[in-house]
Amino acid sequence: MEHPVTHRTLLPAYLLTATLFILAAATRTPLFARPGLQLSLAVLLLLIISLLIWTRGDQQRPHPEKVYQSIRERYRHEKAGRYYCIAFEYHNSGKYHSMIDLNFNRSYQEEFFTRLCTLFGSRHVFALERDQTIIVTRFTDPEAVPEVLLQEMEETTRSICTRFHDLLKMIPIENRHYIKISVGTASQGIRREFTTVYDLVQLAQFTKLAAKERKVPYLIADEPLRALKRDIDDFTRSMDERFKLDEFNPFFQPVIDLRTNRIIGCESFVRWQKDTYRIIEAKKFTEIANEKNTLKDIDVHVINKTFHFIWDLHRQQLIADDFIMMVNISANTLKELDVAELRSLADRYELDPGLIEFDIKDEPLSDPFMISCVRQLRRAGFKVAVDIFTSDTFALRSFLYNSFDTIKIDKSILTGTDRLPDGPACKQVHSAVEHAEKTIREEREFTFYKTIVQASRSMQIKRMLKGVEHRHHLDFARRLKIDYVQGYYFTPPLEQHAFVEYMLKYREGILV
Repeated sequence: MEHPVTHRTLLPAYLLTATLFILAAATRTPLFARPGLQLSLAVLLLLIISLLIWTRGDQQRPHPEKVYQSIRERYRHEKAGRYYCIAFEYHNSGKYHSMIDLNFNRSYQEEFFTRLCTLFGSRHVFALERDQTIIVTRFTDPEAVPEVLLQEMEETTRSICTRFHDLLKMIPIENRHYIKISVGTASQGIRREFTTVYDLVQLAQFTKLAAKERKVPYLIADEPLRALKRDIDDFTRSMDERFKLDEFNPFFQPVIDLRTNRIIGCESFVRWQKDTYRIIEAKKFTEIANEKNTLKDIDVHVINKTFHFIWDLHRQQLIADDFIMMVNISANTLKELDVAELRSLADRYELDPGLIEFDIKDEPLSDPFMISCVRQLRRAGFKVAVDIFTSDTFALRSFLYNSFDTIKIDKSILTGTDRLPDGPACKQVHSAVEHAEKTIREEREFTFYKTIVQASRSMQIKRMLKGVEHRHHLDFARRLKIDYVQGYYFTPPLEQHAFVEYMLKYREGILV
């Protein structure tokens, strides 16, 4: 267990300095006969001793890899199904608060660690970092049904959170709200693909990160989280051992013109296609691919397949001459890729660059280099689409200062109306006041979005509502006079053959 350096741990330094000072004065050391040097020497001696103690504390800090190795050794012969693991971390509540020193909290770390050791046994509690702890504990009855095991994990996790919050009561009240906790709890699950206790520790850490991302105090790993962890591990191994570009393919989702209900284009999404049943979305592996410096290769490979597919559709006369092709491309790829290469690729497949639209997320558009890349794309004849609307943000700067052809509005702006009533009682409005407030809020939002859409129309920018899943999304798009819509209401992204069949089926338009 690491001992944080606090006033408590520096107490020996204070006492030793005072003792040496008194002894020197008592023996009438000549140097101490000069009053002006007494205080300076005492402070210097205190600093030296404190530095030695501080350095010793850093040397005693456990290295995470050594802790993991200890866990592997200790539970090497244990069956993972008998255990569940808990990853605990406390941290500042936000970016601003991360500048606030947490030393006032570290002084209680030993006390919290001691409480955990008392609860679970010292052999099963591991200090990973200053603010991170791993707990490995056995199920009361490993053969119990999954619901009972889940309940036990839930109760234990809540108990840990409660104990930590009890400890926080010892901290000055004005500092408590700076501290947040993230806890991830994991077990083997039904499929039993995590075969060692160390695997469960890694899954608990992954679940803890998911809890932090979702801004909840704790999370218990379920099957979707386990599947996501397996996919990420598999992808990481593939990047290191047997990277195969052929496993990455474009999937296509139709873009619908709201005026005619016809398919006027499609958007290409990269998918990692391990086999017929395992198709993994880009958001699950993009970060890793970027870290492994393979994201550009994947993007270029998928763009090449997309262009070839559109060329083939034109050759078979399955699409109109003005069919729009939207292509997702990462900001990092766009920074590394010469726009001339994209134009050359389009020319090779005899595609009109004016009908190819690159979809760029808004976040990097504040980067001057990205602004330059967008301008280069448009100078090369390509179109550019940008996501500027979400339920939380509106990128006014991107809207005003970047040149693009289409704005994408995410259906998350309608999240409040996505949840439909579950039963007859839920369909009734609980109070007239609540209903009135909801109506006013919706009308304000609609007025705001309508103003932005009208402004984009005057700037000759197309509007598209993406992520359409319900009929009321379509009604909202029609009220706003949106040009295009796209989403699972029509179909999820499809592989090439399925997309061709969909195109042929709805060639004359889609009834909505």
